[in-house]
Amino acid sequence: MRKVRKKLVLPKGKQKKRKKIKRTKRTVKKRGRKKTSPLILIKLPEGPMISPRAENGWEAWQTFNPGVILLDNKVHILYRAIGEDGISRLGYAISGDGLKIDERLFSPVYQHQLKK
Repeated sequence: MRKVRKKLVLPKGKQKKRKKIKRTKRTVKKRGRKKTSPLILIKLPEGPMISPRAENGWEAWQTFNPGVILLDNKVHILYRAIGEDGISRLGYAISGDGLKIDERLFSPVYQHQLKK
């Protein structure tokens, strides 16, 4: 036997408007207040903090994907770089204020060893 749902009809002043949500398998109904972060990120007008260096062959082509951590009031940066040979390596840099690089290593901190 099939169950029949009855639709409750309220007077016009008492009806609530419902937002239509397109439901997919991954759609989750959100409730409560939206949380906001006090951190505000801005793009530097001078350009990127870490750019490729031609004098370092291991990072001469591209630098990207930085990860940062603040330790002892210094910003430590671990970033990915691709050199003239097309191999991806990890570089390391330090910034005192998080806006300008103070120290940058001349060799990669990690390089995958290819099997011969």
